[in-house]
Amino acid sequence: MHLVIIGFGSIGKRHLRVFRELRPDAHITVVRQHGPIRPSQPPEGANAITNDLDAVIAEHPDAAVLSGPASSRMQTALPLAEAGVHILSEKPIATTDTDVKRVLLAAQNSGASFLVGYVLRYLPALTALKQSISTGAIGRVFALNASVGQHIADWRPETDFRKSVTAQEHLGGGAIFELSHELDYVRWLLGAPASVTCRTQKLGNLGIDVEDTADLILEFNTPAMATIHLDILQRPASRTCTVLGDKGRIEADLIAGTLHVHDAATGQVQKIEVPSLENRDAIYLRQAEHFLSCIDGTALPMINGEDGLAVLEIALAAKRSAQSGRTVSLPVTDKDS
Repeated sequence: MHLVIIGFGSIGKRHLRVFRELRPDAHITVVRQHGPIRPSQPPEGANAITNDLDAVIAEHPDAAVLSGPASSRMQTALPLAEAGVHILSEKPIATTDTDVKRVLLAAQNSGASFLVGYVLRYLPALTALKQSISTGAIGRVFALNASVGQHIADWRPETDFRKSVTAQEHLGGGAIFELSHELDYVRWLLGAPASVTCRTQKLGNLGIDVEDTADLILEFNTPAMATIHLDILQRPASRTCTVLGDKGRIEADLIAGTLHVHDAATGQVQKIEVPSLENRDAIYLRQAEHFLSCIDGTALPMINGEDGLAVLEIALAAKRSAQSGRTVSLPVTDKDS
């Protein structure tokens, strides 16, 4: 197997580590999009390093991981998709919807799988939450509150956060894009939203050009509503989801990995046991295993390109709402833009 990892920041290094663990005999090429390289000194775990993507595509690799900035992912993805290379794209898949459908069509025509890295879907606690809702543990769901926050300086402590992708608008930074995991899993739990209302702020005096806080209200065609809070300011980090139904409430702590189901009729609280993860790489290993199964033809992408595009459209609608001060309907029309 020949795997290409494009972009070699912190997430690119993580992908290299987990794929090397799963496929010790694979040929792994790192493509750096920025900065100098030494072809004679590939990173530990890689077989080669280059900045020439065209030359790598000419070698007919089997699969590629897109780990570079979101703002350039579709330009990178198009020649890979056209060449039939299976793609795992980090999230969000882009910062505009330009060219996304073209890339997805190219992948479909060439028979390439396209998987999007909304890795929280591999968390046992979130999987258990989905199952509890689906089996009617709290009856009809009418509201959901998702909240996530972690200070940007704690994401990559070894680097100046002001120079990170997260801090730069033109690279796809800011709370909405960088924390779009919540947009994905809320859509997974409740279905496609019908409208988005959003407010954003810069509350942290961080000296960056992106929103550090965003609060969204999602409304659905069913009688349900979701509120989502995103920030890159909180210490300590927090990631929670509370789901309200007409028969009770579920509280999930996605960092602690705990799930509590409150029964309205009895007043009892059931703690649902979920498997613990040994380290942060564990869900990336699960994602990599799933991607390899997609490449082998034994599975279909759990989070495909259409899912990634749908989440991107929610994020873009949220940004439009914050800029205009109005609710934006989905799918977005010229009237909403």
